[in-house]
Amino acid sequence: MSDLDGQESLPSVLDDTSMSEDKQFEQSLLLTQYSVDNCADIVYWIAPDGQFLYVNYATCKTLGYNMAALLEMHIADIEPEITTEYWQAHFNELKQSKATMTFETLLRCANGSRLPVEITTRYLEFNGKEYLCSFCRDISERRAALLARQKAEEQLRQSEERWQLALRGNNDGIWDWNCQTHDCFFSPRWKEMLGYEDHELPNQLDTWTSRIHPEDWDLVMAIQKEHLDQKTPFYRVEYRLRCKDGSYKWILSRAQGLWDEQGTPLRLVGSHTDITERKRDEAERKHREEALRLIMEGTASTTGNQFFQCCVRSLAQVLKVRYALVTQFANPSKTRVRTLAFWAGDTFSEATEYDLANTPCQAVLKGTTCYYPRNVQHHFPDDSELAELGAQGYLGIPLIDSDGDILGHLAVLDNQPLEDTSTITLILKIFAARAGAELERQL
Repeated sequence: MSDLDGQESLPSVLDDTSMSEDKQFEQSLLLTQYSVDNCADIVYWIAPDGQFLYVNYATCKTLGYNMAALLEMHIADIEPEITTEYWQAHFNELKQSKATMTFETLLRCANGSRLPVEITTRYLEFNGKEYLCSFCRDISERRAALLARQKAEEQLRQSEERWQLALRGNNDGIWDWNCQTHDCFFSPRWKEMLGYEDHELPNQLDTWTSRIHPEDWDLVMAIQKEHLDQKTPFYRVEYRLRCKDGSYKWILSRAQGLWDEQGTPLRLVGSHTDITERKRDEAERKHREEALRLIMEGTASTTGNQFFQCCVRSLAQVLKVRYALVTQFANPSKTRVRTLAFWAGDTFSEATEYDLANTPCQAVLKGTTCYYPRNVQHHFPDDSELAELGAQGYLGIPLIDSDGDILGHLAVLDNQPLEDTSTITLILKIFAARAGAELERQL
């Protein structure tokens, strides 16, 4: 019997117990043949010389050949890599070992394409004749899945390499927080910013939270919550983190969240940029602006000696130094100066004259800005006035008239080192110009 495709139909009398043993055996053989003929995998028998002796329907359908054509073909016709020598060695190996061999290869289809298959083959003898019986399974999907997995693994490897290169080459610190498990990652640079080696800080959440400045805690948590609640498109906040030595660094933290379909936050990944220097510059600029405003307000409506007194007192108070003075030359040879105003910490000192020799003021009155941030007494050991004042830092600027002549100088001193030199120098230059103009007006 045949089905609609011309294939043998399954006998319908297999369960007839009235059948003779011979008939049952015959039907069993038919069932076996039917099963092989209609097996979903390719099945073929090959003679010792490589000629096809039998092929099932799946062989024809899968490879695209008709059965008559295949039975005229040699195994090398569908496996072009097989040579006569290789086939004989392959056949003899299976014959001697009597073992089953499984391997992968490519079979050539009628349209010229190649089909990846897994072949399981075995040597058989029947009625004095030798055969190789082979079962072939199409592994196109498996091969495609394997290639896809290998490609994905390679892309992942390359991505990991790029990530590692980015971590090493980026001056920013990178962090990654799993919002569900609270697992964290902090890059070596993230830890280095705070003065730590990579192994010194664990990758856990409180490595970060425990180092946030108390004054910044509420701000940081509020901005983080707003972003994780999807109220802001990105996370950006400036705050302070405690370093290994106990100091604080200003950090610009920028991040992007990842949510599931229900809006539950899954991850927050971001970077840390050290903005301490920028914050310091901003603070210095703000301080300079405030200092200038206060000094200008204190001296705006004054002239003459009152101006000089207001000037040195305001300079000392705003710049937070103990002493400030303004002088003019006291003799034609310009070897001595007279103080026009001298703020001495909490009051004005009486006007006095002194020789310039062996003092830091000598260089100033030659037209040079003179700056000693610390240990000024060491540089001028013969200046007894410096010792009496306990001066450590000194900064002096000449007063110059409209013709370029030096008239005197403006200076500040402190019993502590002078650190914020850029601010002090800028402010002194501004008021040295005004003091010079006021002194020129009086002469």
